Amino acid sequence: MKAFLYTVVEAEEVFFTHSLAELLERAKEADPDFAHVEKAAKRDIYYIPTCYPNGLPGGVPSRFYTDPDEAQQAMLLAKSVLEMVEKKLT
Repeated sequence: MKAFLYTVVEAEEVFFTHSLAELLERAKEADPDFAHVEKAAKRDIYYIPTCYPNGLPGGVPSRFYTDPDEAQQAMLLAKSVLEMVEKKLT
């Protein structure tokens, strides 16, 4: 998402956020086609809790994320964003 945004938004603007929801909002402003992947914003619920060992109070993330269907859905959401960005950058 950031690669796409850096190509379509003024070069001096820096994107400090890691929130896919925020990045998708900005991408939709630049290109309405990104509305097709806005469900991927749900991936934000996985970002911090799964990346940092202390992201969830009282336990390590691997104890909370055990549903293979949920993992598959998260991967499909990520893939939809990657495919859209690839399409727009080529």
